[in-house]
Amino acid sequence: MNEQQAISETLSCMHRGIEAIAQGSLASGRWFGRPDVLRKVAKPSRLGNWSYEVYDCKKLTRETKATTHPSAHTLYSALLTNAQGQESEYAPENMYVVPAANEFKPEGYRFAEYAAYYRYVRTRLETACDHDQSAQTYPEPCSHCDICRWFAPM
Repeated sequence: MNEQQAISETLSCMHRGIEAIAQGSLASGRWFGRPDVLRKVAKPSRLGNWSYEVYDCKKLTRETKATTHPSAHTLYSALLTNAQGQESEYAPENMYVVPAANEFKPEGYRFAEYAAYYRYVRTRLETACDHDQSAQTYPEPCSHCDICRWFAPM
């Protein structure tokens, strides 16, 4: 399934009010994300009397840090806001990290507390990419380069 098909299937599931959507796909403009789980909550949106919140499962760490983890979650929650109706009233209340611990207890973060910083960083990144298209960028090599779809030998 390509990205556009995955996005369409996710939106279809959301419109039907599916309780939990695993590995959904969301996009808005030049941004794309794949949250681990979208869970239905009883908060009205343009979808109906429900909306969704993001749950991201940490496979490699047993604890979370508010300063490091929510960056991807804010992207997913912003994309989710767009899918649920764009207006801030349809933004998710919370976003969750599920650490790889014995009880897998979700740790909640209020989306509103991270949204402004996310918009600032997103705007700066977009501006840098738009204004300096001649600059060569390349990720730092790591142990996952051999399986990463973004890896291309120079």
